[in-house]
Amino acid sequence: MNEGLSLYACVMRNFVILFIFFALIDVPLAKALFTKGLKMTKQELKEEYKNQEGKPEVKARVRRLQRQLAMGQIRKVVPKANVVITNPTHYAVALQYDSSRAAAPFVVAKGTDEIALYIRQVAAENQVEVVEFPRLARSVYYTTQVNQQIPFQLYRAIAHVLTYVLQMKHWREGAQPRPALNRHISIPKEVLKLDGENN
Repeated sequence: MNEGLSLYACVMRNFVILFIFFALIDVPLAKALFTKGLKMTKQELKEEYKNQEGKPEVKARVRRLQRQLAMGQIRKVVPKANVVITNPTHYAVALQYDSSRAAAPFVVAKGTDEIALYIRQVAAENQVEVVEFPRLARSVYYTTQVNQQIPFQLYRAIAHVLTYVLQMKHWREGAQPRPALNRHISIPKEVLKLDGENN
């Protein structure tokens, strides 16, 4: 019986030693294989990025559709504007004054770069006066949203521009000499947006 127990103990001891030996090999090997499996190839990283960020073609199409919607809206509202104020190439804001709608002029469209160019084109096609007044264009652009009234700090400058537009209309009708726009009218510092420019 002792011999049987001794044999059993010897087999168990060898089994435990063998188990420990395989565990010492298997655990690091499994860890290494798992880590290797987590690593992605460059192609897998690109695919993952596309899935998370969206495919560039889809994003470009969405931007194009958004631009088309904006252009359609601009084509509707700019002809109703009283004036488009520009910076002259980077910013354009279209203003409308309708006393039945608001106490002050409000922005009907605004944009930068490509959109600004489109606003100017639509204004020219519809005989809406385009006034180059860089400081005022940037100030209105940065302080006012579409369908929002201009801030009271800009009332004086905008009134000056609207008066100029009315005088230009009379000049075109031959009723008065050509008016001059005073671009040096003060714009309060709290709404003056130079966007890195000093003019």
